[in-house]
Amino acid sequence: MNDRDRHPDAMPRHNVSRHDVPRHNVPRHGLWRAQIALGALICLTLSTLPASIPGAAASDRTADRPAGGGGGPSVYVWGDSVILGAETQIPPTIGATIPEARVEMSAEVGRSALESPGLLAGRSDDVVVISIGHNDGPVGFSQRIDAIMASLENVDHVVWLTQQEFQADRPGMNADLRDAARRHAGLEVLDWNALAASTPNANWDDGLHLRPEGAQAMADAIAEVVDEVLTVPLPALLAVGAAWSLRGVERVAESGVGGARPSRGCA
Repeated sequence: MNDRDRHPDAMPRHNVSRHDVPRHNVPRHGLWRAQIALGALICLTLSTLPASIPGAAASDRTADRPAGGGGGPSVYVWGDSVILGAETQIPPTIGATIPEARVEMSAEVGRSALESPGLLAGRSDDVVVISIGHNDGPVGFSQRIDAIMASLENVDHVVWLTQQEFQADRPGMNADLRDAARRHAGLEVLDWNALAASTPNANWDDGLHLRPEGAQAMADAIAEVVDEVLTVPLPALLAVGAAWSLRGVERVAESGVGGARPSRGCA
């Protein structure tokens, strides 16, 4: 099916999904910094505890530091000729929103959901962004979504854009995508169909491929949702810190006073 002979139907605007992000959040792309600082503080505190325990060696009180070199979160963008029209906008826009993100993009004319599972298998990114389905039909599309999600089993979050509803069978395919989000906990749906309908000059004359205005609108929406799914609520971070602290105290307690040398406060 040729991508370029499409004419979208105007649809009522809906909000991009996942905008109810709790307040007082810590971005996940900065979580590693917070974890290092929190871990160092906990280990420093715990390092003072074994001082009163006979036989405690200095080496037993040294914190194991997280290995460096990983950088920020990895974001992989996958799609067909529609999202290809935003290839010069998406990576820098995500980078401006999440400066530490490592963004990679692969988009090709004619790419379909049918071929995608085999090409995506084995990825382990923090987020995969998908715009696919324009070269597929409605028959079996739900199963193709499930196959793609199965191939991304090692990916934390998948952000999947709805299609512009350029012909009569596209609303049903978008409904299949929303149904899939109820089956797959890591799947977030970004309503590009609604956003494109509300963006002036979003498309070229074919009503599907992106003008610069549409490309930037798509990039902005993707960056916003990616930033949201990479946001970790502050209570979750505090819970991690509490768990680490408790673990260290338990290890010191298990060592016993005057007995065997205590274990390290942080593993």
